[in-house]
Amino acid sequence: MNRNCRKILSIIVLLVIFVVGATTAYNCRGTIKEVIETHNYLHCKSELESALNERFQWRNQWINVNGLFQRCVGTTIVRGGGSEYDVYKMSNGQIMYRLPERDMTKYAKKVTELDRTLEEKGIHFLYVQLPNKIKDNSYMPPGTKTYGNLNADQMVQLLRDENIDLIDLREEIEAAGFDWSSLFFKTDHHWTPKTGLWASGLIMKHISEKYGFEINEDYYDYDNYKSHVKENWMLGAVGRRTGAWYDGLDDIEILEPKFDTDFSFWAVSDAGVETRGGNFWNTMYLWDNLKTRSDFVNNSYSTYIGKEFAINTIKNKKAHNGLKVLLIKESFSGVLMPFISLNSEELTAVDLRRYKDQSIIELCDEMQPDLVILAYNPSAFSMSQFRFIK
Repeated sequence: MNRNCRKILSIIVLLVIFVVGATTAYNCRGTIKEVIETHNYLHCKSELESALNERFQWRNQWINVNGLFQRCVGTTIVRGGGSEYDVYKMSNGQIMYRLPERDMTKYAKKVTELDRTLEEKGIHFLYVQLPNKIKDNSYMPPGTKTYGNLNADQMVQLLRDENIDLIDLREEIEAAGFDWSSLFFKTDHHWTPKTGLWASGLIMKHISEKYGFEINEDYYDYDNYKSHVKENWMLGAVGRRTGAWYDGLDDIEILEPKFDTDFSFWAVSDAGVETRGGNFWNTMYLWDNLKTRSDFVNNSYSTYIGKEFAINTIKNKKAHNGLKVLLIKESFSGVLMPFISLNSEELTAVDLRRYKDQSIIELCDEMQPDLVILAYNPSAFSMSQFRFIK
């Protein structure tokens, strides 16, 4: 390359840096103005860093380009900066983050306290251990470990020692002979809607056999649904860290019952109260989350139910078995709630990361459920999600 070519290339690079820097500064002008006016640079440092990160010009395109570069050089660990987590390319081709080792004793103690308190009130309790995307460390890049399922093993054993009613869905997956990887999205940490339908059937069958509530098992037959698939469409939560060009996109399936349904839906989020009603198609889905392919903002997975509500209630106008359920949930329940509600007269779901108004016991005193279900995957093992009793 001659000197003139190098000069031109250098000018182009400097021009790109200038344009990106200037437009990013313009995008963050409000935050920058606040920092300058208050002179409190130390206090505003994290806020400024967050603004620059979120409003970086062509941010998503740069993430995609970086992901393509990491893919080309064969990177199996994409490092996160600041508060971002590292992303691991697993042996099955999927991507995921790792979970740290935890002492589950304090968590199991909280669950046991909840179970005993509910028992005194005549309310049934069921713990459901949801699976982790990474089955074991053979999936991880060489020299790395994750502890999600080891933590869950400890939790399940501690609860069994206390004779707490539970379902370990990981055991059910093994018994059914499923390919573990097929149950989860490639670019997201969540399981697929089809897996959620299957899991809901197991949960409801257990409730029927254990507590005597009548259910229709046909609701959990995959053949009783029309399948609508958006192919090569969804960029999952993990994929948004690496971009669409690192591990591609996922298909997303929307299930439509072939049988008649009728629901009412009420929910509370930071944006206020939201209501819906009608059949399954109109009640269980928020279609805005499915509008854009490779969406860095809205996860297509959240088409189911719509978002992480603090609390929401689904009433089934066609169910007449008297079953009233309180579900303590996290995001995996997005594809459980629609199908559990098919055999529940009323299903109220609470996300303790967002719901602060009452304790679970206070909420039970108010709504008088027949059954409380605690359904957590191993990434939900944090004390903020075990605040059951004040």
